[in-house]
Amino acid sequence: MFRVSDVSQWVLSGHLGTRLTEKREVIEQQREQVDRYLETGGVAYGFTTLFGHLDAFATSPSALLLEGHTVGRPSPITQDLFRSILAVKLCQLSNGGSGISPETFDLLIETFQTPPTNVEIDLEASYGCGDVVPGAWLAKSLFESEPDLRAGDLMCLMNGSYFGAGVALHTNSEMRDLFEEAWETLNAARETALAVQGDSTVQLPVSLRDLQPLRIVIDRAEKNLQIALEHSLNANSGNPLFEFERGTAKPVSNSSFLDFQLSLSLNETTETCKVVSSYLVGATRWLDHLAEATLADEAKPLSVQFPKISKAYHDTIVASSGNASYAQAESRDIEDVSDSSLIRALKLKRFLGLLSHQIGFLTSILKLLEN
Repeated sequence: MFRVSDVSQWVLSGHLGTRLTEKREVIEQQREQVDRYLETGGVAYGFTTLFGHLDAFATSPSALLLEGHTVGRPSPITQDLFRSILAVKLCQLSNGGSGISPETFDLLIETFQTPPTNVEIDLEASYGCGDVVPGAWLAKSLFESEPDLRAGDLMCLMNGSYFGAGVALHTNSEMRDLFEEAWETLNAARETALAVQGDSTVQLPVSLRDLQPLRIVIDRAEKNLQIALEHSLNANSGNPLFEFERGTAKPVSNSSFLDFQLSLSLNETTETCKVVSSYLVGATRWLDHLAEATLADEAKPLSVQFPKISKAYHDTIVASSGNASYAQAESRDIEDVSDSSLIRALKLKRFLGLLSHQIGFLTSILKLLEN
């Protein structure tokens, strides 16, 4: 079983675990059976046909298919994000059933270990029913010239639900670190408030009174994202997937490219960001009142803007927290359900950046009060 901790270490080190390379023999055997099926006139979506609602037509050259899918406005992505996305894809492919050729599987491994210097992908260009457009941009990054791929390999590269998991994997450690930093900073603020309160029976605000409800929601979000990511890493994700029996391959049309478990866990993490953000706003506001009452007159302006901008960032998080729809009507209603996991993973990444600033505001007021 692939573990989040192990795969995250691959990304950091740039070296893949042996389990992936050990799976090459299975991939090679399965591809031989797929080739025999195709050579006898077998039809398989994306291997012998076009994609989406055009699957009644024979396939086009890989270069033409790639050109038709690399649309949008690609932006540079970091090497570790690129590796995170590739790591998820490699894990899913190694679970078997995709029909990918061993040569293209090897190319993905080589690219993971020595990634291109400038990778550009449009991560916003996903409608959540298999990340085919971001997948096309990723596939394009693998080749210096026109791709020369075996039948179906481009479909294997483009199809499946792996971008949302890749972005979430890349963000997971940052999320855990920020949630822990927020927890520690709020506890420091609470200790300051308790010291000021002394023997008073006047209640502290909810944001400083009892942090246990916050701990519960943080722990739950972290646990469920871990479970969802490990489900993604150990899944077969793609269309078609092949079944193999007595040396014979059979393509099966399916919807394994939908990963609702990941989508729902990402929803939970973004809601948790809103909760953490609320606590940070409340604590920052209360400590600003304390700073105004205790700081020297010339120092009083130093804390005034922190609660205002913390609330502004909170408002941005709330305003951006609407969920993407699961219903759609793409490819002439063939692709009529989406998981939108990539949209949700990108949203989490944006929210964490704002939370980091909110933590900084609260930390700054604590330092003012210490001095």
